Amino acid sequence: MGWLSPAEISDLRLVDASGNELLVVDRIATSKGIIGWLRNRQDLGVIRIEGVKASIQAEQGSTIIEQALA
Repeated sequence: MGWLSPAEISDLRLVDASGNELLVVDRIATSKGIIGWLRNRQDLGVIRIEGVKASIQAEQGSTIIEQALA
């Protein structure tokens, strides 16, 4: 990932303290780089998110993903 080139993240995983996968994203890709976002914050370009798998449970007013991020 560079300042001018589009950003790409592959195999993003969010796991809880026990190692259980809560969120898996195969690929996130953007059409703009960081400089492009800073120049025009109102136009982020195209953001493509592929292969999303999530395990979401709600307990006591929050989700397990919120608890993992806290």
